[in-house]
Amino acid sequence: MYHLGDVIYFNGQSSLYKSEFYEPYQYYPALIFAIPGNHDRDTRVQKGDLPDPEPSLYGFYNNFCDTA
Repeated sequence: MYHLGDVIYFNGQSSLYKSEFYEPYQYYPALIFAIPGNHDRDTRVQKGDLPDPEPSLYGFYNNFCDTA
């Protein structure tokens, strides 16, 4: 599957990957190739958003990118 961005709404926080990505796709049997969207890199906190102390794309890199 190609996930074409906005994996996590609204600010891409690492703390939301479990509930917004891993739980919904837990039974999906194939590989997932993710491309970050504007919400995955957004660090602006707006009314109603959770506080976001992480740098842009921090959660996306930690969940989809290898260090090698």
